[in-house]
Amino acid sequence: MRKKQRHTLRPGDRVRVPFGHRIVEGTVTSVDGGRIHVALDIDGTDEPVAGLYRESELAPA
Repeated sequence: MRKKQRHTLRPGDRVRVPFGHRIVEGTVTSVDGGRIHVALDIDGTDEPVAGLYRESELAPA
């Protein structure tokens, strides 16, 4: 029987995440257990916005 392989995110990976009523792209900055810290690229901001997500909420960009 084959084990289910789970994708493990690492810092630097690009992801798409829900932010308000839209989906935005961001970069994984750190991984702490099941929590993934993401720097979000939001239009209209000068610097990335920090977000904290569960891995199940993220999709590869």
